Amino acid sequence: AGGRRSVAAAMLLAMSVSHVAAFSHSFLPLRSGISHMSSIKSNEHQIIHQSKNTRQCVTTSHRDSVKLYSSHGESEAKVRIVGAIVERNGKFLMVERLRRSRGYFEFPGGKVEEGESDEHALVRELKEELSVEGKLINADPFARGEDGPVQLTCYRVEIFGEPKPDSDTLNLKWFSADELNSIAIPPADRAVVSGLLKQSQSNASKNQQSG
Repeated sequence: AGGRRSVAAAMLLAMSVSHVAAFSHSFLPLRSGISHMSSIKSNEHQIIHQSKNTRQCVTTSHRDSVKLYSSHGESEAKVRIVGAIVERNGKFLMVERLRRSRGYFEFPGGKVEEGESDEHALVRELKEELSVEGKLINADPFARGEDGPVQLTCYRVEIFGEPKPDSDTLNLKWFSADELNSIAIPPADRAVVSGLLKQSQSNASKNQQSG
């Protein structure tokens, strides 16, 4: 009797194992689906995380250059920009980019292409944007400014003829140094304006002393 009970117990155990295996096997597709969904959710989390760590820098400057760079600053792509300081009758030429940075005025100019000199880039930009020829008055930069990845270098420039921009994209205005200090200007250009303001005040002081 004891032997029969042992055999019966063994058979019952075998049947239980068999049923558990079959039951487990029937859930394999479901587990696979759950695993796949978890994988998708993990990937979505990684993408969202990456998008948060990568920000789009759009400077309200000449710059129309939209650059992606790490918020940690480890892989910032530096963008070299040149600007023209054009002075006539004590006023400076500034441009408002109507499509990119409406409401902000900046020095005319643009991005320096790879392998291009500052002078060549500036002459090219003036011709493309304002339809004028230009030349550097001084090969040395007047001032520099930075705004995130943007590195702005400004030169004093003489232009020939009247600027004729595309009225749909550019608005031109002439400002005195004092007026420049009170209008909306991108951060990189602000450093250049500070230099012009100091120079203007210095010249005014010299004129008073000589008078």
